[in-house]
Amino acid sequence: MDATEQLVKKIKGFGTSADAIKIQANLRDVSSAKHIVDATVQVFVSIVHNLANNAGEGDIGSFTKTFYVNVRAAYIMTEKIAPYFPKIGGRIINVGSIAGREGLPQQSLYNASNLRLKVSQGAGLAS
Repeated sequence: MDATEQLVKKIKGFGTSADAIKIQANLRDVSSAKHIVDATVQVFVSIVHNLANNAGEGDIGSFTKTFYVNVRAAYIMTEKIAPYFPKIGGRIINVGSIAGREGLPQQSLYNASNLRLKVSQGAGLAS
């Protein structure tokens, strides 16, 4: 049992209202967002109240990999899950590194991608 499966088991152990599933996906691939949303809606319900975008890529040699995972994936996940949000309410939480605020030495791509996610959230990424 890997760490994710252990976490799912722990969450399910909290009681009848607690549930979790493990979904493996590569957020560099656009179709993964649809796969994640479809699996979530199939197991749980047709209305989703929260989305937490918490993926991170720190490949300092690849602009595409870093921005696809750290920025583009948040946009795509938001777009795919939006139809399942209630008409009023729901939350989208975009989690980024402190690198978006303070920057890390020799990590300019990673810093920029985290800053972009922070700026996007402030500008209404989910609106």
